[in-house]
Amino acid sequence: MLDDVFDGIQPGEPSFAMFRRWIQEYEDTVVGSSDRLASNEVHNQLSGTLEVKLLALRTTNSMDSIHFVSTYAPIFLELVRSNPNLGPSHDSASIPLARVLTSGQYELAHFILLDLVCPMAYGVAPALDYDTSLPPSESNARLHDWINGCPLEMKLILANINKHVAWARVLPSPDWRPLEQQLLSWQPRLHSVAQEESWKRIARLAVQESWRQALLIYLYMAVCGVASNDPRVASSVRQVFQVVDTVKPRLQTVTSGQFLMQQFIAGICTPHEKQRAQVRSKLSNVIETMIWLFPVSKFVPVLDHLWHGAAAEGRPILWRDYVDSRKAVIP
Repeated sequence: MLDDVFDGIQPGEPSFAMFRRWIQEYEDTVVGSSDRLASNEVHNQLSGTLEVKLLALRTTNSMDSIHFVSTYAPIFLELVRSNPNLGPSHDSASIPLARVLTSGQYELAHFILLDLVCPMAYGVAPALDYDTSLPPSESNARLHDWINGCPLEMKLILANINKHVAWARVLPSPDWRPLEQQLLSWQPRLHSVAQEESWKRIARLAVQESWRQALLIYLYMAVCGVASNDPRVASSVRQVFQVVDTVKPRLQTVTSGQFLMQQFIAGICTPHEKQRAQVRSKLSNVIETMIWLFPVSKFVPVLDHLWHGAAAEGRPILWRDYVDSRKAVIP
């Protein structure tokens, strides 16, 4: 299936419909087998259920991401709590974020990433509470980065930014400057791959740097409350587009998809019509958005509402203007 996706198969083609039927049949088999399982097989059944549901989310558009997270959070929690190596620390009910992300259980890592990016896109609180203080498992610390392009450190910072955004709705936000300093001082990490082409190495660095800039935008806009024409925001927006343009000539579908969320965040804030058109075109590519976990193509109408409303003619906006557009288009 992935080979055909990379070759440019479109959702309306017969073979794509066949892939979806296969996924549905597999989903029915996995989800419907619990009555025949021994107790020691239930964990594997739950893991398979979560994994196939994540695959279905990316290929069938049958459920919004935010509803997916809330619906399947109980399965995620059961998988984490039933694993003694992943369960919360004795004095906390929070999910040990780094420990789960580096466990090698990719369905759990994918679910967490979805729960981390949903607050950015929807302007809501995360479904789960994460403990970002515990260290990762160093043996697997970089495995999941290779799949989605978002470095482990960026996921930890994103979780903390989401907490600050949620707190700011009801209480004065805690000091955000430590998060800013973490982002400003962080350096992309590159692990060598045997016989890797140099452009791929550069592309991996570009993906990491674009995440750093996107989270700076999110921090300044959603936590600090500054407008999109604030020099710090404008600088990060500019750098996201510069980074993407630097590697664009050599990007393949799978690599290009790893820039989608960062371009989406930058697109919210850019006043330039050329860059808005670039973001709109990129996010409208259903195949590329399917490669990445979060279906950002659904948010193109949200951006259109924003760009023709509060941000019309390049006017600066606040983060709440974007959230208002999201609520108007995706209630």
